[in-house]
Amino acid sequence: MPLSRRQTLAFGAALGLPAHAALAPLQLAAEVFPPFSQQVEGRAEGLDCELVRAVLGGLGRSAEIQLLPWKRALLELERGGLDGVIGISRGNLNEREEVLAFPEEPLAGSHSHFFFRRDQPFAFDGLFTLKGLRVAVLAGYQYPPDFMAAAYFTREPSATHEQSLRKLLARRVDLALVHAGVGEHLLQRENWQRELVADKTPIAPGRLYVGFARQRGHTQLAQRFGEALRRYKAQPAYHALLARYGVRPENVQTLPA
Repeated sequence: MPLSRRQTLAFGAALGLPAHAALAPLQLAAEVFPPFSQQVEGRAEGLDCELVRAVLGGLGRSAEIQLLPWKRALLELERGGLDGVIGISRGNLNEREEVLAFPEEPLAGSHSHFFFRRDQPFAFDGLFTLKGLRVAVLAGYQYPPDFMAAAYFTREPSATHEQSLRKLLARRVDLALVHAGVGEHLLQRENWQRELVADKTPIAPGRLYVGFARQRGHTQLAQRFGEALRRYKAQPAYHALLARYGVRPENVQTLPA
């Protein structure tokens, strides 16, 4: 039986949400990050999008997810135009916690690898192995401070991981630093396995979250979301979700920093 407006407001209050927000879908943003977030027939889909909708649905909430370039998503958040961002880290010094309320449970662990052309082999063994090289990175991303401060190689910003890998194929860069799960997906989707390969060393291990805007009063929602996410991950439905999107569990596990 559908809930009446009064029942819906009461349910929202039980979740610790403002009454005026009980019926409003949360406005969330993610970047193009296949297979975790991608455009399908004009709608934001993917593993993370589906996971977030499922967990929020269990809390009686819904979400409208838009895909934005990362810099623009952060700008919209700063302007107060979003309720949260999907797939964001706490920052190198947890500085984003001033603006965002983070659940205890991350969406996933995150780590990247240096991808290279098979005809130009590469093995990462510390930052000095990058000397003189051009490395494609994502614009607006927070990488480890030592990586960003090194002056002996060039960082070439890209809008997406796919753009980074296409630069690598076109020999516009020597390496592309790409998220493990995204890189594996793109190599399979575009049939690039014969040309590109990933170095085995994981780079910049971390955690990605749904960050909820504090200025919109979502601190308690963030806590409840984390608790519900942890429960969801223990269910067969989560593992079925990973399998459906072709994501290996090791590509989303949390690695030691």
